[in-house]
Amino acid sequence: MVGHIAQTSQIVATDFRQGDTSPAKDNLEFIKRCQKAYQKVLKSTNYALTLQAIKPAL
Repeated sequence: MVGHIAQTSQIVATDFRQGDTSPAKDNLEFIKRCQKAYQKVLKSTNYALTLQAIKPAL
């Protein structure tokens, strides 16, 4: 499985399963990992945008 942000095509989490593991196994944990990683992406993106906004003023 790949968790990604559709608007930016960024991958936030992956989960490769071996064998005949059920597709529904541990989906909630995977979704939680995606959400946590997405929050990190948002923080770093906001920081980068802030720097870009301040840089011309300097």
